[in-house]
Amino acid sequence: MFGIKDIAKLAGTSPATVSRILNDPEHRCSSPELRDRVLSIAKENNYSLNSDARRLRKGASFSIQQKKVCCFLARTQNNISKGDQFFSNLARIIEQEALKRGCKLGFSFNASQYEELLNNASIDPEGTGLIILGRPRNSEMIPKLEQLYRYTVFVGLQQFSDSIDQVLSDARGAASTALEYLYDLGHRSIAYIGETKREQRYNGYIEFLEKKNIRISEDLIIEIPYQNYDSGYKGAYELFSHNVRPSAVFCANDITAFGVINAFRELNLRIPEDISVISVDNVDLAQFTKPMLTTVQIPKEELGHFAVDLLLSKMSGRLQSHMTISLPCQLVIRDSCRRLTER
Repeated sequence: MFGIKDIAKLAGTSPATVSRILNDPEHRCSSPELRDRVLSIAKENNYSLNSDARRLRKGASFSIQQKKVCCFLARTQNNISKGDQFFSNLARIIEQEALKRGCKLGFSFNASQYEELLNNASIDPEGTGLIILGRPRNSEMIPKLEQLYRYTVFVGLQQFSDSIDQVLSDARGAASTALEYLYDLGHRSIAYIGETKREQRYNGYIEFLEKKNIRISEDLIIEIPYQNYDSGYKGAYELFSHNVRPSAVFCANDITAFGVINAFRELNLRIPEDISVISVDNVDLAQFTKPMLTTVQIPKEELGHFAVDLLLSKMSGRLQSHMTISLPCQLVIRDSCRRLTER
């Protein structure tokens, strides 16, 4: 039987390291490439943790059917390991959680593999569950996937209709948390850099300004095609091509903020002395930027845990009705925002 020692041999690491990667979703592997390689080998060889043996030792019986979990990273266009860091990390957490629950791992699909994902639905439709990570650009994708995959759970920051089971951390709430912090620091001229169409963080930005009776300026709203590093970098240059100078910028996510920060540095703007920057996600790299990024933490570990639990509850028949689970976000204060001495 294919086991941990076989994975270790193929991955070029020790069985102990493989065990930590597969058993502990919160384990911080020294090499993300090694972690990805271990998980890939496990998927390719239909490996699952021997949960049935553990249940037997506790006096329980074998499970009748082993479930398989697939992930669809709807916000990632090409290589998953090079996609949105937040959703890539969330996919790894889900895969590790699924392994701990005795599931097999199906292959992860990105947005460019959508047709392949549709074709995959015909393989063991009763024993395969799908977890969708992030809002697809095409709003018709999710209804189509629901038709083909009997068991589907959406995970992200955008709420869909109640027809799909979903685990969320509210994007509007995250935006409000970030903007309230800037407001308390005295900021009134706050720019937004991110997507605007079907984007709840943008809607939260507009709603916050209206609530505070702050004038909405089109020059302070920079719409970008993708919430990634390159778009954030270009968006920062576009912002300062206008005849306005905001005191702070709210970025839709951390990856966008990284591009914004580097562009500001090239523009000889000091952060936070000349301009403050805040964003959403709290990916690992946020604590290593210069200055360290103030951001709103989205609870990835909890999202992954509840997504797998909800999916397996539906697949086992323990839960019949549709369910939405909403998890809170939390502000992480670092060094990229400052209090204004003058308003």
